[in-house]
Amino acid sequence: MPIPIRLGIIRSLYRTTVYRSVSILRQSRQLSYSRVSLAHERKEIAVPPPIPAKIQDLILGFRASRSVIAACDLGIFDVLHDSDEPQTAEEVAAKIIANSDATEQLMDLLVALELKSRNGELWLYSNTEVASQYLSKFSPYSILPFVTFTQTVAYPLFGKLETAVREGSDQWMNTFGLSSEKLSDVLYRTDDAKLTFMAHMQCTSLYSSHAVAKAFDLSNFGSCCDLGGNTGLLAYTLCQYYPNMKITVYDVQSPDLPKADLYVLSRIIHDWSAEKVDVMLSNIFNCMPSGGGLLIAEMLLDNDKAGPIGALLQSLFMRTITNGKLRSGEEFKELLEKHGFVDIEVKRLDPVASTDVILCRKS
Repeated sequence: MPIPIRLGIIRSLYRTTVYRSVSILRQSRQLSYSRVSLAHERKEIAVPPPIPAKIQDLILGFRASRSVIAACDLGIFDVLHDSDEPQTAEEVAAKIIANSDATEQLMDLLVALELKSRNGELWLYSNTEVASQYLSKFSPYSILPFVTFTQTVAYPLFGKLETAVREGSDQWMNTFGLSSEKLSDVLYRTDDAKLTFMAHMQCTSLYSSHAVAKAFDLSNFGSCCDLGGNTGLLAYTLCQYYPNMKITVYDVQSPDLPKADLYVLSRIIHDWSAEKVDVMLSNIFNCMPSGGGLLIAEMLLDNDKAGPIGALLQSLFMRTITNGKLRSGEEFKELLEKHGFVDIEVKRLDPVASTDVILCRKS
């Protein structure tokens, strides 16, 4: 039997279908517009720049330094130097009485810093040549006293750099509760502390003493007085190059200096304030014979003060330790001329010497 279809129903179905089709089309267009808009917005997203590796290294560089100092203090380099064969982290940890997992972490870093080598399959560790030569107490070239001084004196003082810059003064009182006038009370507080400081000065001068002795021809000077010569290392080195030279090691702060043709100030002037430097140079000049010489060994700043970085860092450190500073060659010339010295020669040495040399005379 045929089903009657009413025209009204057909019209209603048609309108509904058309409406839905238009709605779907509109939604599709809106979605397309949204995608275009979203894509457009993504192109405008501002991505911040990464932190430069140089900035990160400068800020976090202390971690590598502290790790090496910790390894020295724990005796890790000594254990491996004293071993007949490479050791596991567990074996090293047992000998230094430390946690094996933490010891392995530290030793892995030392491998990355090229102070340790490691057998990749067996995980056996050994010192690199440079570590055995300088970071083990068994080596004649050990710099462990320097490491100890850095840990116990330099780190605490340099930690007060902000205050030193604000005040323009040394930080002995803020760090150790003593005036810098009593600096020796900290450095020489015990016999062991005194020996450590003297050893620190000696081990960091083993190479530079030869560089200083060879910088100029000093054969015309028959006698020499090394002021503040500590263990006498530079005096001994000068004797090797000038066996006929009579050399005396003397206290730099004494007003009555021994008579000599040549006076030496090695790594001394940067220790003192400008006022004390003036007193020191005047005293030397007055005691010096006509034609006598003054040999100064100091790390020099560039004349434009843009470097070297090591000298600039050392100058800041001297601000915290004695309110001293490093100077440029031009500044030294002005300073020495002010005190009457003539024939001033400035010689920049190889950076590995960690010092430069100045020779001047009294007319």
